[in-house]
Amino acid sequence: MLAEARVGTTGFAYREWIGHVYPPEAASEQLLPLYAERLSGVEIATLTAELAESWAAAVPPSFQFALKAPGRIATELASGKSAARSMGAFLDIASRLGDALGPVLIQVPASRPMDRHALGSFLASLPAGLRVAFEFKHRSWHDDATLRLLSAHGAALVLTDDGERMPRIDLTADFMYVRIRRDDGRLEPIDEWAARLGLLARRGIDVYAFLKHDRRGRGMAGRGAPRGGGWGRRGGSVAGRFDGPAPLGFGARAVQVLVPAAALQLERVAAHDLRHLAPPFRAGLRRGIGDLLQAFHDATAALADEFVDGHGGILT
Repeated sequence: MLAEARVGTTGFAYREWIGHVYPPEAASEQLLPLYAERLSGVEIATLTAELAESWAAAVPPSFQFALKAPGRIATELASGKSAARSMGAFLDIASRLGDALGPVLIQVPASRPMDRHALGSFLASLPAGLRVAFEFKHRSWHDDATLRLLSAHGAALVLTDDGERMPRIDLTADFMYVRIRRDDGRLEPIDEWAARLGLLARRGIDVYAFLKHDRRGRGMAGRGAPRGGGWGRRGGSVAGRFDGPAPLGFGARAVQVLVPAAALQLERVAAHDLRHLAPPFRAGLRRGIGDLLQAFHDATAALADEFVDGHGGILT
């Protein structure tokens, strides 16, 4: 099983992208399919029932939408039942996305200081299997007790890179949600994020990473149409990139960092679960596991080489 690395932007339907990111003749209903040919996820601020159904039909099976929950849910958090009712109404619409529904982003504003009892009650009211990520703006939330509460319910803490400093990775769920909001246009932080999130992907942690959109399309468009006849996608993970600077370093590196989660499990077996076996049998099994691990890594390297050979012109 491959960990999924979904990379995208916040939104996709910007008029300024017509003629740069999208062809000049592209109609509004063509924008999402065109976007989904190139990237594997998008963060969306608003959703209606009608849009949910049409959008779900317009994207490939591996594509997912990360949805911002309505602001009232976060502001009603302290009231418990009201927040749960608002979330239920929102999920009635979001569920129409079907398998294209990704994590729900809940942004708790700076006006709402820490209230772990309210957060715990809200988390307990959520349906099983729903991926939820929290972005806390008030500093009172930023402590180990909040991390433990999120972890107990499998909810993620959003990592936000606003350009001031690289945030610490606090893993509280089986997925990671990253928002890159920097405006400096530098590629070095993207490289660093690719390396950091690659470590998580190697351990079977799904990754959702969304870059701040550029309404002028400079970060997305670059020098025109994709080269090599298309954009590579493997197993629902990004294996291509746009020409030009932006979403970008992630896509080009995703093939190299996505290692089957089974490899990690084999490492654990080799390290912990063989001590009760007779020495000769244990030694033989360790060699077999080592061969399997090497095969995993060789396959990953070959996949990366294949990608680089086919897309070398857009990796620089």
